[in-house]
Amino acid sequence: MTADGLAPNNLFTRRSIGAALCYASYIYAAGLVGLLAGLEWVGEKNWLLSICLYLPIQIWLLPLLLLTPASLVYRRSLCFLHCGLVLLVMGLFGQYHLGSAPVPKTAQSLTVVTNNIGQSNHQSMHPFLEAEQPDLLALQDAANRGPAYTREYPDRFVVGRGEFLLVSKYPVLSADLVPEPVWNREPVAARFELSFKGSPLVVYSVHMPTPRPDFFKLRRLGILRELLGHNRRRSDGRSYAESMRARVALAGELAGVFGCETKPFIVVGDFNMPNHGSAYHLMEGTMEDAFKQVGSGYGYSFPGVTNRILMLLGPWLRLDYLFAGHGWSPVYCRVEPDRASQHRAVVARFEPKPIEK
Repeated sequence: MTADGLAPNNLFTRRSIGAALCYASYIYAAGLVGLLAGLEWVGEKNWLLSICLYLPIQIWLLPLLLLTPASLVYRRSLCFLHCGLVLLVMGLFGQYHLGSAPVPKTAQSLTVVTNNIGQSNHQSMHPFLEAEQPDLLALQDAANRGPAYTREYPDRFVVGRGEFLLVSKYPVLSADLVPEPVWNREPVAARFELSFKGSPLVVYSVHMPTPRPDFFKLRRLGILRELLGHNRRRSDGRSYAESMRARVALAGELAGVFGCETKPFIVVGDFNMPNHGSAYHLMEGTMEDAFKQVGSGYGYSFPGVTNRILMLLGPWLRLDYLFAGHGWSPVYCRVEPDRASQHRAVVARFEPKPIEK
């Protein structure tokens, strides 16, 4: 018997298991850090990573369900590493925001709500609108909804272009679909110019294409065909990997449109891109993400409802954004808390930046 009361064979077994847990934990930690770095800075440029971008981040912690209980028995010191990995995924990579004290409204405040209402599941967002009292309501997937909203908001300016509808407290001077870029020959944004207390304000409403048809390319033998480079589809002539790269190119072109805007502006809408990856960084590079700057929590807006088992996790993606362009700063942002709609509404309040002399 040894000093700690264990037979030599049992001690050897215990040490062997502890060593194996060390190797497994360190290999897992290194792989996890590499994966998260790839998701953040490569993202859609690699088709395998692009799939991972749309999965709940909790999935990357599943190995801990085996490693942590075993470590509690054989190597407790590893639990500190495991806790650090949880904080890395759920805090740093998940971009959990503690939030800050609300900034009071001023005479120059602009409150904006955005929502893709195409799959609202017949759920009303009126309680959210009543609570937030927005100056602007930007809707996507709202083709032919103009008359209904005109009747609902007789004291507002209601202007629609294509699928984009804007309900505004302030006069709308012009409204046009953005001619370029397009996806499958359809515009992905509209530009509304308003008169905000005598000053120009441009609002871009965006609806970038859903990746759902691209994911369908991976069904059945799709992943194997993708690996072999033979996964082109007649619908668009692109493989899954080519579609993902095209999405990054689309984001880059759209960011270029915003970068050329000369008037004070904000950009809102359903971008169908997670808050990691190449497409997101192209957008964030020219504007301020309102939720990232002043939001609280994770800011997940999708999916608000689904029949799949993953819904037990609640919404797990940020796809809906409000960005501040030059001339504006975000001071408040939150996501609609509990409506059973495919996309939940997001609200942000902006303040004009002081004019530099």
